[in-house]
Amino acid sequence: MAQTPVITYISRQEWGRRMLKQEDHDRLVEELYKLRDLYGYEVNVVSMDRLSRAEQFALAARTTIMMGVHGNGLTSLVWMRPSPRATVMEFFFPGGFARDYEYTTRALGMVHYGFWGDEYFTSPETPEQAYPPGFQGTNIPIDGTVVARLCHERLLLQ
Repeated sequence: MAQTPVITYISRQEWGRRMLKQEDHDRLVEELYKLRDLYGYEVNVVSMDRLSRAEQFALAARTTIMMGVHGNGLTSLVWMRPSPRATVMEFFFPGGFARDYEYTTRALGMVHYGFWGDEYFTSPETPEQAYPPGFQGTNIPIDGTVVARLCHERLLLQ
C-alpha cells in the first residue's frame, strides 16, 4: 500500500528575519492546503522551534517534500528518506543563494530546488553563492502557485 505523500513547510514567519512577505506566506499556505484537499496529500505548516527534537525527527522522517526559507529549520532534511520524489525546496531573496542545504540534499540522494519568487533552479544550473541586501530580510517573495505546481509534479513521480 502506497503511503500518503507528506509536504512539510517550515515557516519562519515569527522569527524576525529571513521571512516571506506575509501575503506570499498566506498564499503559499492556501495553495498547499488546496493540494491536500484535491489530492489527499498530508500538509504540515510548522515552526520547528515549537516542536521537540523527537517531533522534528519524526516529522522529517515522514516528509516527502520539505520547504522553507533558507535557515536552520531545513537541517531536518537529514532525517528525510531518500526516494525519487524526496525533494527540498529552499526559498531565497532574489539573487541570493547559499549552498549549505543544496549540497546536503544532493549528497543524501534527494533533489533540491532553490526559488527566487516565481523562478526556480536545480543542479547543475545553480547560481553562485551570494548574500545580497534583503537576504536576511522580512520581505522574501515566493509564488505559492508555482511552488504547489512543482510539488504536485514531484509527487507524480514513481
